[in-house]
Amino acid sequence: MDSQDSVQSLEESLIKKLNEDPSDFNILNKLGYIYLHSNNLSKSEEIYIRSIVIESNQFEPYVSLGLICTITGRLSRALYFLIKAKQQSPNSDDIENSIDEIKEAIVNKDSKLSKEETDKSLAEAKIYLDNNSFDYALYEYLRLECFFPEDEVILNNIGVTLFKNQDFDIAKDYFEKVLSINNNNPISHHYLGLLYNIFEDFGNAKNHITKSLELKPAFADFSGNGKYGHYKKDYDEEYIENCYFCSSSNFKVINVLNQSSSSFNFNVINPLRSWNKCLNCELIFSNPVPSENAINKYLFELDLNTKKIFDFDIERHIFESNTSNDRLNIIENYIETSKMLDISPNNEVFTSVAKIRGWETNQKKYNELLLKEPESIRKLGKSKKTKEVNKIINTYNLITYWEGFEKNINIKETLEKIHTLLDKDGLFAFSFHGVDTYISQSLGKNHPVWFYSDYFYFFSTEIIKKELAKAGFKIKKIQVLSRKYLSNVEFYCTK
Repeated sequence: MDSQDSVQSLEESLIKKLNEDPSDFNILNKLGYIYLHSNNLSKSEEIYIRSIVIESNQFEPYVSLGLICTITGRLSRALYFLIKAKQQSPNSDDIENSIDEIKEAIVNKDSKLSKEETDKSLAEAKIYLDNNSFDYALYEYLRLECFFPEDEVILNNIGVTLFKNQDFDIAKDYFEKVLSINNNNPISHHYLGLLYNIFEDFGNAKNHITKSLELKPAFADFSGNGKYGHYKKDYDEEYIENCYFCSSSNFKVINVLNQSSSSFNFNVINPLRSWNKCLNCELIFSNPVPSENAINKYLFELDLNTKKIFDFDIERHIFESNTSNDRLNIIENYIETSKMLDISPNNEVFTSVAKIRGWETNQKKYNELLLKEPESIRKLGKSKKTKEVNKIINTYNLITYWEGFEKNINIKETLEKIHTLLDKDGLFAFSFHGVDTYISQSLGKNHPVWFYSDYFYFFSTEIIKKELAKAGFKIKKIQVLSRKYLSNVEFYCTK
């Protein structure tokens, strides 16, 4: 058997093994090596790409891909793969030398770039980046870096492209390189804050986000147009010493972020937010929290702005109408149409649908429930208060609280008040973004809950069960609602 037959036999054997286990990247690497040394470069490149998709933390495939791209004249792509190889082996002099050689070859190939050529390349790279074509954007930026190795804009753009492509470690290197040139670059501090949050180094995350806000107040501009941006270190807020629910002081930071990156946040509440997890009851809560005045101001502006956003959204209106009917179908399985109170933050659609179906609808904001009781009620003992309260305070057969639990800083008091206002045979129905839903887990730290300024909790189903029991409720039904605009857990409860 000659050498060619031996190679073919080995290739066939590897392909057979690969068919048995397509995720075996070691077999892919061996196959890629055979194709590379048989001068089948396109097939070798395809195989090595499959290998790094399965396992990104490898050295050999990146080196080989760098070689293939160099041979085929795609120098910027070769540069990227060699940088990835260097990430796997930081002390490799051979890789460092290869990177320098590629950069020199790029410069020699294009000679000196004119301003017009540079601007054109930057514009093309931005188009690629804006359209999520990260590879093409990156190759263009890396080519420009060869000519302008200390240009902050180009280096930041490389870092942003790598960040969006989830090449976090290399992105970090580029942002740190910018800060070594100019420590007051707000964009680099901003993205390093995001990266350290991903790495769960929350001290550095907070420091970099804070620095970015100090250097560029527009990063705290909730309107997104640069008009109202501001940032105050001494913002009107309070640090929580103990868990809201179990009073434990044993909790840890699990997320630090600049909430102004969400278009639904407006210029009221401090954008720098930390989230904590109680190590006793596992409640996830925001800390610090804005003062009551800051919250009320925020909610007022939120009402105005959300009306502007959603008033003419016909598709969303239809969705909310259908959801409201689905919820009322469940409710009417337990109780008859009667007097109801809705305390949801945005309750117009649900109450309109309920009214059409024959309910006597009433609306209040949750904080209106917490107004002081009449003096005659406050003086009564607890047992007498329960008997007398219905004579003075209106009660309801149904109380609903949709998509509002996370926004209520006084959950315990609200639940107690709802229990008081609910008829003996009434129903309490509500929903919240559940941390243990599939969508929440898949979104992880990209979940909207983290970013909304008026969200103070991220609940698990078990925590809510415990709080309902403490407040005197019995659970009749729990369901998970995962639809276009919602990913919630819904509870239907009686006294």
